[in-house]
Amino acid sequence: MRYLNRFTSIFIIALAMFSVTLVLSADVKAQDSVCEVGITKEAFPDDGTLFLFTVSGDVSKELLIQPENTEFFDIQIGDFVTVAEDTPEGWVLREVTCRTNGGTTVSTAGKAADITCDEGGGQAFCTFSNTAAEAIPTLSQWSIVALVAVLGIAGFMVLRRRQVNI
Repeated sequence: MRYLNRFTSIFIIALAMFSVTLVLSADVKAQDSVCEVGITKEAFPDDGTLFLFTVSGDVSKELLIQPENTEFFDIQIGDFVTVAEDTPEGWVLREVTCRTNGGTTVSTAGKAADITCDEGGGQAFCTFSNTAAEAIPTLSQWSIVALVAVLGIAGFMVLRRRQVNI
């Protein structure tokens, strides 16, 4: 009986270790079956404006990101997504840069990032850089009226002076 109790204890310990090994290997396989995507926002000047990003393709979602923050999401192996910024009024999207780590393919044609999750999983990190649009100086309607009046008076004075000198 004593040997049976020891055998049962060893069997239970071995079974527990095997179960832990299965859980850990399943967790590693689950991590390898996805790709992590990180989207970072840079804005100059950083005035706290929120920027909306649209993810389309095999995964669809919207992300609302503040400058100097990064949002993450996962895509499955074989999935293709396009991440595009809906640039708010008063801002200009200057650059989209991406870097990869492992099994992802990224293209930054235009103002969006196309990301594909390849076999083995991996990571893709993209940064969208914006600058505030420079305001074009304009004259108000009354400023233009005043400018025309000043030019008219100056022209009248030049013509009168020519008539006096003749």
